[in-house]
Amino acid sequence: MDSLNHSSESTSEIGKLLLLLFVILPLGMAVSVGIYGFIVWFLQMFVIGLPSV
Repeated sequence: MDSLNHSSESTSEIGKLLLLLFVILPLGMAVSVGIYGFIVWFLQMFVIGLPSV
């Protein structure tokens, strides 16, 4: 009975790891890059001006 519980527990842990690796982290990175881009755009448009060539 103990090995069955351990197998179920490890399957749950693997599922949580896969969810973290393939869903949560990529979404978090995309959101953070988007926020950074918005901040840079906002600063260039309204605070520091557009970069000159």
